[in-house]
Amino acid sequence: MKAFKNKDDNLDLKYFVCSKEGTNPAPEKVGPKSKQRKHSSKPTDYKAAFRLKYVEGRGYWCYEFIEGHNHSLVKEEDSVFLVSSRDVSYTQQAFLYQASQVNLGPVKGFNLLRVIYREYDFIGVGPDLAKDETFKRRISDIVWTDRIEPEEFEDLWECFVVGCQKFAQRKNDHDSRYTIPDFHTELQIEKEASELYTRSTFFDVQTEIYAYVISCMSVSVSDVDSGKKYVIQDTGEDEKISRRHRIVKGKPLYDVFYEVLCKPSEELYQCTCNRFESYGLLCRHIFYVIRLSKVKTFPRKYVLRRWSQDSLPPASVIQASGDNPDIILREIFRSVEYCVNRYANEPELLQKFRDHQVQLMAKADADVPIPKKTNKRDRIASILGVSQPEEIVVNIPKQAKCNAIRAQVAAKKASDKAAVREMKQKERLAAKKARLAEKNASVLAAKKARMAEKNACVVS
Repeated sequence: MKAFKNKDDNLDLKYFVCSKEGTNPAPEKVGPKSKQRKHSSKPTDYKAAFRLKYVEGRGYWCYEFIEGHNHSLVKEEDSVFLVSSRDVSYTQQAFLYQASQVNLGPVKGFNLLRVIYREYDFIGVGPDLAKDETFKRRISDIVWTDRIEPEEFEDLWECFVVGCQKFAQRKNDHDSRYTIPDFHTELQIEKEASELYTRSTFFDVQTEIYAYVISCMSVSVSDVDSGKKYVIQDTGEDEKISRRHRIVKGKPLYDVFYEVLCKPSEELYQCTCNRFESYGLLCRHIFYVIRLSKVKTFPRKYVLRRWSQDSLPPASVIQASGDNPDIILREIFRSVEYCVNRYANEPELLQKFRDHQVQLMAKADADVPIPKKTNKRDRIASILGVSQPEEIVVNIPKQAKCNAIRAQVAAKKASDKAAVREMKQKERLAAKKARLAEKNASVLAAKKARMAEKNACVVS
C-alpha cells in the first residue's frame, strides 16, 4: 500500500498495488566468472491497482480500479512463501526478546522456535540444513542410537527429515511457478527452459546456455546419414586446462573438441561429452548446434520428468490431527497463540479472552481435581520420545580413543595371546610324550621278541 498526505498532514490518497509491481534493474555484469547471487526476479511490471481518495464528509472513495493479471496467482498452500508471510507473530517476538535476555541470539532463538513448532511454516523462515548444526545433531541422535524402536524411528524420521524435504520441495515449486529469474540472454530457448525446469535445475541449464554463447565455436561440419556431425571447440574448457598446465606463447597446450550428431527432423542430438547421459541435462555443445540448426524452441524430448516443474503434483494443505497426545498438545498451543496474536492490539477483546481462559481453568480443576502423578523418568522419556530399555548392553569399541580403554583392550589381547601360546605348548608336550611312549613300547616289544626267540633256541 502507498499513502499520500495533503497539506494538513492527513491521508488524502491510498494506492493498493500488487507485490509484483515495478521491474528489477538489469544486472551490470553477468557471466560464468561473475559472482552474483542467484535470485528470482519477482516484479513483473504489474499494472493492476486499487486507488482511493478521501472525500470530506464521505470517507474514502475508489476513483480508479485497474483489473488484470500478467502472472499466475499464488495458491493458498504456497502463501507461506510470500513476503507478507515472512513475519514472526506477537508471541514469537516476545519469545525471541526473552531469549535475548539470557544471551540467546536470534539464530538460537529461531532454532528453539523451530524445535517447539516442529515445522517451518509457523515461524516465517526457511531451512538451511547444510549449515544447521542443531539439525545435524538431532539427526545423529536419531540415526546413531540403539535405544529407539523401529516405530519410534519412523515417527522421528518423518518429523525431522521428511518434513524438511517437503518444505524444501514446496519452496522450490513456489519459486518455479510464481517467480521469474534473471535471464542472461534474450534467446527464446532460455525463457522456455525457465518454464519447463524447476528453478534450481534451470540455473544449471542457464549456465550451459550462456556458456555456449561465449565459449563454443564450430570447427567443421560433415553430412552423416540424414543429419550432420559438428566438431565443436570448447574454449571454456581450454581455459580450465590452461590454468592447470603451462601456456606456450599465449596458446594453451591442449584444445578441447567435441563431436555433436544432429538430426533436427528426428529431434536427435548426441554429444561425445555425454552430459545428458550422465546428468539428464543438455550440454553447451548441443545448445550451440541447436542454434546453428535454426531451431528456436527447446527440444521437449530432452526434458526429463524428474527435473521438470510437473514432476510432483501440487502439495495440498493438510492440518495435522490425530489422537496422539503430542499432536493434540501442539494443536492446543497453536490455537491459543493464534488467538493471542489476533487480540494483541485489542485490549478489550484480549481481556475477554483472558476471562474465558480463566473459566476453562476452573472447568479443568472441576474435571480433574487431583491430576495423576507421572513418574519423572517416564515424563523425560515422553519428552525425548525415547523409552529406556530394560537391559543395557555396553560394547567395547574396536578402536578406542580413550587411553585407559585402549590399555584394557591391549591387555586383553596380550592375555589371549599368552593363553593361546600356553595351550599350544601343552599340546606340543603332550604330543612329545605320546611319541616317546610309543617309541618305548616298540623297543620293549622288540626286546621281548628277541628274548623269546633266544629261549626257544636254548630249549631246542
